[in-house]
Amino acid sequence: MTPLQTRGKNRTGRSALAVLVAVCLALAATASASAAPDPNSKLNKAEFAKFINCPINVAKGCLYGETLEGEFKLGSKTTPIVNPTVLQGGLAYIGTETLPMIPPRFGAEQLSKVSQPLPGGLTGLTEIIGGPVNATAELAGTPIVTAVFLGFGHDIAVELPIKVHLENEMLGPNCYIGSDAEPVVLRLTDGTTSPPAGTEPISGKIGTNEGRDKGRLIAFINNTLVDNTFAVPAAKNCGTNALLEPVITAAVNAGAGLPAAPGVSKAVLTGNQFTTWSNWVEKYDKKLLKEKEHPKTPKK
Repeated sequence: MTPLQTRGKNRTGRSALAVLVAVCLALAATASASAAPDPNSKLNKAEFAKFINCPINVAKGCLYGETLEGEFKLGSKTTPIVNPTVLQGGLAYIGTETLPMIPPRFGAEQLSKVSQPLPGGLTGLTEIIGGPVNATAELAGTPIVTAVFLGFGHDIAVELPIKVHLENEMLGPNCYIGSDAEPVVLRLTDGTTSPPAGTEPISGKIGTNEGRDKGRLIAFINNTLVDNTFAVPAAKNCGTNALLEPVITAAVNAGAGLPAAPGVSKAVLTGNQFTTWSNWVEKYDKKLLKEKEHPKTPKK
């Protein structure tokens, strides 16, 4: 959801969360600090529990994004997102600069490893031949976030570098599309994309902007992030042994149309994005944080 470099505040691009292949990825979790609070909003301390894993010791901003539906197309394969995924963590501060996302605490996953079923299985035609296949997006680097861009309908809010793990009995344990060295980099926006010439742009959706809990929590509900500008490398290391690996790997790439140039693939990720400030998490999650930081030892 990257050996990507931090950008300065003059950058016009913006990146956003999410992803998976035949899998979902999860979503950009950052919101505009300038979103107007609802004056009628009442404080609901329970809403801050979603930020319990935020690294409040080093972060000023806390981000939580959930991708609930959409689709992910890699090469010629399109997979609907049916299992929700989460992207969470923190930012050194919330402002106009593009910053690396800080991983969450307590062993929580920055991008949840949630598998998505690949329609048609290994062959793309039927699961009877080759069996069912699951695809799981995993981080392949550090997500890069521009907090003030999400919800404005232009530019990139988050760059999410991922690799996609394809799994079934025939593929073995190491079949991946992308890697840490060669990630699939999603540059998601809720505005309109700028793909290569010959490819039609696609547009996201801001959704409903809500300033909850007296403006202390900013939410974008039913937000859609999109990208169709990314390249996808060929799958590698597919197969259960050295003899089968080149054959199975070639079959996977032929069936999925990989490698794929920019403009061929796309991600459409719909969900909810939440942002708050770490001081509110520290205040309202005080009891939960104490339990996390000092877990009780079970009595024997």
